[in-house]
Amino acid sequence: MTTTRTRTDPTVPAVISAIAIGARRPADIRQRTGFSERGVQTALEKAASDGLITRRFFGSYDLTDAGRVNVMALATVGTADTATAPGHSNDELAQADLPTLWQHQVARYTLPGSRLVDHWQVRPGVEECLLLLDPSRHTINDALAHRRRITAGLQCPAEQVIIEPDASQIDSRARLIRVDETSPLYHELEHPGATAFDPATGNLTIGLHADGVPATWRLWSEHGATHHLVCGSGCSGATDLLRALAAVAGSDVVCAHCIDPSGVTGLTAAGQPATVRHADTVNLLKTIIGIIDQRNRQSVDQKLLIPSREHPLLLLVLAELPVLLNDLGVRHLIDRIHRTASKAGIAIVADTTSLMISDFHGNVALRDGLVTEGLTLLRGADTSFLPTPRHPGVDPTALPQSWHNGVSTAGVGYTTHRNAPFRCFRVRREPGIAQTKQ
Repeated sequence: MTTTRTRTDPTVPAVISAIAIGARRPADIRQRTGFSERGVQTALEKAASDGLITRRFFGSYDLTDAGRVNVMALATVGTADTATAPGHSNDELAQADLPTLWQHQVARYTLPGSRLVDHWQVRPGVEECLLLLDPSRHTINDALAHRRRITAGLQCPAEQVIIEPDASQIDSRARLIRVDETSPLYHELEHPGATAFDPATGNLTIGLHADGVPATWRLWSEHGATHHLVCGSGCSGATDLLRALAAVAGSDVVCAHCIDPSGVTGLTAAGQPATVRHADTVNLLKTIIGIIDQRNRQSVDQKLLIPSREHPLLLLVLAELPVLLNDLGVRHLIDRIHRTASKAGIAIVADTTSLMISDFHGNVALRDGLVTEGLTLLRGADTSFLPTPRHPGVDPTALPQSWHNGVSTAGVGYTTHRNAPFRCFRVRREPGIAQTKQ
């Protein structure tokens, strides 16, 4: 007859380890660890007071960011026969390579039948594998939906694991990338200057992804100039991203005009301060419409205008777009520019704190047009209002205010091209350049 062994010295490490592999309720934790009811409750209270776990609905528990970061260090006491794979101690798993760790901590508990193959070191601090899922059980979306459990099993913070479709586009195959503490996410990135922009392709490097790959915007394509929308909560780094964009305005083939209704962002383009006053804003927008009409007349025999020294790409940088749209006259001018500017080599780049259609005053075409062409989501951006569902691996609301090393996550977010988070370059603000709003 098999008896259940009950430990009389319950510890926080064992409970944290059990939660990390999916035991959310006290009854599940007792079954996983063999602790008594009172022992589990004592350990849960201690873990909560230490900020390692948080209580969810219906009496379940989940790891906090601090708990996920420390799960490897915590899961080392008395859990080798309960919260880790049979026959493998925590010390052994801590030294295991990525495919082995996956097999014992993820494939066993979260994604049965899955495995990692073709493991290789991309560069120092970055390793990659091909993730093969059981096609009869799971797809890439299932793996993305279980990212928290996967990263807990791989014993690292959530932002250090990237799951993306591979080149085959098969639903049961994906790239899995793991990065370490040297990732650009954890360090402020100074703007590289003119080298960030490639005038031959129209590509602008705005920052670096977690694995060190450049995060880029394409400012123009074979279809014309490309509009971009940046969405993030307050202090999410949207202004830094707009500054990085305006910094390329000194190029031979790019010029920019910035509008800042609050006058506090410090946006400049080629040394010129942003337009702040309402009357100046209206005049600037009308001037741009005049440029659009002129260029369209000049290029009547062309499908679109190719940026050149004679006809540079014109970037219209709009800070706080919802504030600008509050004015009816400005709203109509921006809408007209959006509908006609692309072919004339003029692009709108704007930021907003919300994607709700009410913040665009019901102009669905404007919001969806900006979102479709180029959307960047920074910390706190709510994707539930998007016109089309985004990949479940992209959740800016899950980004913390700062990383475990104390570095702020302002400027961290996602582009439309990858599931990997990125950090944008930072451009130092020049003092004394804002105008007085009247």
